[in-house]
Amino acid sequence: MKTYRQLYPQVYDFENLCASYRAARRAKRGRAEVARFEVRVEDELFRLQDELRNETYRPGTYRNFYIYEPKKRKISAAPFRTS
Repeated sequence: MKTYRQLYPQVYDFENLCASYRAARRAKRGRAEVARFEVRVEDELFRLQDELRNETYRPGTYRNFYIYEPKKRKISAAPFRTS
């Protein structure tokens, strides 16, 4: 089994946070919380980076809903970060 060390700094690397933000907003461009985040995207990403670096980040409450294609399944969606 391969062991990986020192990965956490890569998680809060600013370039990784930018790429993750772009991927997360892709399907959510019309949502109000995305627009609020996007207005101050650089400040928000720096704040998120600080919270991750200091290990004080707390995720928001997940939104639960059901889809029925092809069968009923419960989906738990993470919230888009809001100020």
